[in-house]
Amino acid sequence: MRVSASYYNLVDGYPAFGIDVKDDNIELDVKYPEKLSNGMVLVKALFGGLMVFPHIFILLFQIIGVLFVNIIAWFAVLFTGKYPKNMHAFVVRVFKFSTRISVYLNYMTDEYPPLSVEK
Repeated sequence: MRVSASYYNLVDGYPAFGIDVKDDNIELDVKYPEKLSNGMVLVKALFGGLMVFPHIFILLFQIIGVLFVNIIAWFAVLFTGKYPKNMHAFVVRVFKFSTRISVYLNYMTDEYPPLSVEK
């Protein structure tokens, strides 16, 4: 997340190295599940891609939007010196949405990610 946030100009500075390094601008908190459902692990292994297909479909268009927003934001930063707040918020929401899908597909939670981008 630190590298991606730096790559997409969401934060200033170079990302810190290491796993346990704290960054004041970036926070990723995935709660450790006490127990995962064995049935859900099997269902995700067999049908995980089909289960999150609507999410992937929505995410595809959002990532295309992020690419265009980054180009426009780059010029905005170049000429005004400020990253527009709404553009920054949109890119952050897309990264959060993508992370929720990844956490679900990588067996870190049994909670099915919501289809909404807001959360």
